Amino acid sequence: MRERVEAVVFREPEGRRSGLINLGFGVLWFVLFLFVVFGGGTASDGVVQAVLGTAFVLNGLAELFPPDRTRLAGGLRVVTALLAGLVLAFVSVNVAERLL
Repeated sequence: MRERVEAVVFREPEGRRSGLINLGFGVLWFVLFLFVVFGGGTASDGVVQAVLGTAFVLNGLAELFPPDRTRLAGGLRVVTALLAGLVLAFVSVNVAERLL
């Protein structure tokens, strides 16, 4: 099991193309965050967008590392997964509040 996790999480970075695509998505999420905040919402209304933007930027940075930096890239991938889990929990709580 440990070997499989290491093979997936601590793999060699995918390279410039994948990294730039992820960075682009991160920037788009931050633009959406600014749209929400300046469109009449508050900063707390855009929490999901800000966290997703951060996750995409970190994942993009992980893919831009040189091939010999697998541990550092893996660490950023783990942080990205944790941020995605935070978004899932936040959205789940908000949906549950609206249903009750």
